[in-house]
Amino acid sequence: MKNFAMKLLVIMLLMIHKITIADTVQLPCVNEVKIEKSWTTLADTAVLKLPSVSDEVDKSLGQVMKRGTKFNIELGYYFDGQEYLNQEFTGFVTRFHQTKPIKIELEDYAFLLKLKRVNKVWVKTDLKTVLNHLVSDTEIVLSEDVPNVELDKFRVSNINAFEALKKIKEEFGLTAYFRGKTLYAGLSLVENVGEVDYNFNRNIISENLTYRDFVDEAIEVKGKGIQPDNTVLEVTVGEPDGIQKKFTSYTARTKAELKVQAEEEMERLRLGRYEGGVKTFLFPYATFGMTANVVDEENPSKNGAFNIDKVTTTFSSNGGRKEIELGKKLT
Repeated sequence: MKNFAMKLLVIMLLMIHKITIADTVQLPCVNEVKIEKSWTTLADTAVLKLPSVSDEVDKSLGQVMKRGTKFNIELGYYFDGQEYLNQEFTGFVTRFHQTKPIKIELEDYAFLLKLKRVNKVWVKTDLKTVLNHLVSDTEIVLSEDVPNVELDKFRVSNINAFEALKKIKEEFGLTAYFRGKTLYAGLSLVENVGEVDYNFNRNIISENLTYRDFVDEAIEVKGKGIQPDNTVLEVTVGEPDGIQKKFTSYTARTKAELKVQAEEEMERLRLGRYEGGVKTFLFPYATFGMTANVVDEENPSKNGAFNIDKVTTTFSSNGGRKEIELGKKLT
């Protein structure tokens, strides 16, 4: 019954797209779209495949869709006289391949940072000041949720702003990602961008999930506390030789405070997580950072609220699909 209902739904819905080039021209047809978005990566990406017409026409398209050309991608369905479209991706051409079919690679607003060179030394500064310098003179805006992290010294020597952001992420153990034109950098995912409901018996096409909890497993958490002068406090909690996890704090000012925070992180890890993901249709809409409320009527022990870590969206003659990777359990 479940598979029959899903197939009937597909028959009743006509897939549609609205792909806009340089905010003006709409792309009339597309063979395939693949979009990958995650809070664990600095840049989200998309790949478009277009039908090849002729060498001459394809070459002229390459001149129009050159590096840096802006694309906006909306995907959805037409049903009962109405269009239902989700805003899925905005980004810029990084490469145009004159192949058969034509292949276009896109990157989100992180691409703009690759066009800017940075050569600067900061002394006694903070994370917001450095980030504001990196995004200045671009369309990128800084998230209001960026924490107040003091930096004793930070230096970049004639590299592009994207590489500078990557250096910040790696040296200070921060999370950094784009949501549209907004850049967030700081501690782990802190946004609340909405919820989506998934039921194994209703709106999940397929799944390759393995539920894993750590209640009976040994865990060892190695905590680092970054201080305003960039010195580092270190503590280790849990059981030696257990599953190794890392934790970074910018608020702990003593080893005792860091130990408490590391123990709290260890307890959060014990809540468990799904490894793998589920495949759904284009609706309901989902993106990284949302809370997925999962219900398994046949195995209620799997029920819970989970972070969405990554979403891969595909669109082709085979249908529109979202592959949802679930992460940490919230409740």
